[in-house]
Amino acid sequence: VEALPLMAISGFAFAPAGTVLYTLVDELAPPGTATEAFTWMITAIAGGVAAGAAVGGALVTGGHPHRGFAATVAAAAVACVVAYLARPSLRPATSAA
Repeated sequence: VEALPLMAISGFAFAPAGTVLYTLVDELAPPGTATEAFTWMITAIAGGVAAGAAVGGALVTGGHPHRGFAATVAAAAVACVVAYLARPSLRPATSAA
């Protein structure tokens, strides 16, 4: 019950993050490859959710719920650093026409 407010707050971030992600993929995918790009994006998200659930579940089940929260914060920090470092390579695809 104590984690309910934290879950609600993280849920509010889901829709804007998804909107930004879909927009980025649409803009960055070369012409004619958007469907494949969206497929790879969904595959990566599903893989990340599965890995995160496995690691988080193992941490929490091991009797250390605070480690699950720490892993979440660490994963978010790593994602922010990767996104920041990837900025120079994130340019819209140019069309051949």
